[in-house]
Amino acid sequence: MNVQNDYHIDEVIDMLNSSKRPVVLIGGGVRISNAQHELFKFLKKYNLPVVYSLMGNDAISEEYECNMGLIGSYGNRYGNLTLANSDLILVLGSRLDTRQTGTNLDTFAREATIIQVDIDKHELGSKIKVDLEICSDVKEFLEKINTQSLNIDTKEWLNHLYMYKNRFSSIIGIDNNEKVPNLVVSKIAKFLKDEVVCVDVGQHQMWTAQSLNTKSMQRVLFSGGMGAMGFALPCSIGACIASGKRTIVIAGDGGIQMNIQELEVIKRRNLPIKIFVLNNKNLGMVRQFQELYFDKRYLGTVDDYSVPDLVAIAKAYGIDSKLITDMNTLDKELEIIFSSDKPELINIEFPVQMTTVEPKLIVNKPIEDMHPFLDKKDLHSLMIIKPLEE
Repeated sequence: MNVQNDYHIDEVIDMLNSSKRPVVLIGGGVRISNAQHELFKFLKKYNLPVVYSLMGNDAISEEYECNMGLIGSYGNRYGNLTLANSDLILVLGSRLDTRQTGTNLDTFAREATIIQVDIDKHELGSKIKVDLEICSDVKEFLEKINTQSLNIDTKEWLNHLYMYKNRFSSIIGIDNNEKVPNLVVSKIAKFLKDEVVCVDVGQHQMWTAQSLNTKSMQRVLFSGGMGAMGFALPCSIGACIASGKRTIVIAGDGGIQMNIQELEVIKRRNLPIKIFVLNNKNLGMVRQFQELYFDKRYLGTVDDYSVPDLVAIAKAYGIDSKLITDMNTLDKELEIIFSSDKPELINIEFPVQMTTVEPKLIVNKPIEDMHPFLDKKDLHSLMIIKPLEE
């Protein structure tokens, strides 16, 4: 799509050159405009750190060393610290909704200049005050800026960001205990090459976004703001047929039941789809909200909710299936699972039912202050900008 406008390239260059702590925030618009190559060229040339929204997850590989991960309500802690301490944010194809910024907009990136590039003029500055709005196709904008030169040194800034990333692993909590669901996702990721990954809606979606370690040439498909439980199974059928590649489903016990009849299509067409159900036997994402905000009234998530025998259901459809309960055997099991392309359902039951997504941004907290909370003195020591006082 061609957009006739002023790309403000000179102004953007001046703003980037004046910054000490720039970061590029990418959203789904990067993929929609097929701008991945131009994006990588731009980032790599100047060693620019990058963070992504949920829909920007597969627009940049985890193999890019300046990738600072997911941001927002369920972002990696190091990703949110990166965004919070920046002095300039170049937003490419992201609408900056409250799942990214937090609910208290006054505290978001409060010392940063924000440049927003989006094809939809109605998204520019619609959620949060933006210093420079550019209505453009993201790829066209990057093509323009890649013809120019920047005079920018990010070495000191990156050293600070690597400290964040080294300290706050996505699979180890601040209590130094392993986050088992995140570990499971990271183990699955080690066996992936260029498969398409289709992710449902729930806690597993955020564990995947935090810990999948996306590779180049890999697609990771989320339903985005629609939050459509049951998305992953039918999505995988379309993705598998369209791509001709082995396809992976990562779903929860709630989402998999929404469109479980699609197992018949997978069996009938003998599609190479591996279905991983991360099963905690409750609707964990809503349940976690009930814990935080509704005095642990688990109506419809734990109480009056149950999970059928998913292995037996898959076998009834004629699909191979297995139950995994021992996380110590997971590596060996995954090696067997990925040794073939046959359709298969793998029901991974977690030893702890009341799983959580950590870290999580609480309502009205700034993005750098995530739950479980760091000691205030510790958090303040991590901040480059002035910390907020209670």
